[in-house]
Amino acid sequence: MADEKKKPEKKKEKDNKKQEKQKKAEKATKTEDKIKKADLPQKFSSEQVLLEPLTTEKVIRQIELENKIAFIVDRKATKEQIKKELEETFKAKVQDINTQIRNNKKIAFIKLKADTPAIDIATKLGLM
Repeated sequence: MADEKKKPEKKKEKDNKKQEKQKKAEKATKTEDKIKKADLPQKFSSEQVLLEPLTTEKVIRQIELENKIAFIVDRKATKEQIKKELEETFKAKVQDINTQIRNNKKIAFIKLKADTPAIDIATKLGLM
């Protein structure tokens, strides 16, 4: 008799777990839809490589002294893709790109050629 009561309880637990998984999946798709529908500026849409500029004291110093600018980029983006998008978006010439992954985000430090000041790009972005 005790075994008969356990079987329906196990079924209920399985059903509850299935429902929880379905709810989580629905929430995930809703948040993805919100991200897609968000009013993102054209040059930083979710489909592109450059997501947002990085603004820290260190990066501001690099903009001023080393002619470097930093962006948080798509995790799957390659250095060639980053270079291509930056050159197309800002009409800048890239000399070198260093990337690192920090806190599950990919950060690109982009050194520009001398004829393209990083401070001009920072001004266009509203960083300076």
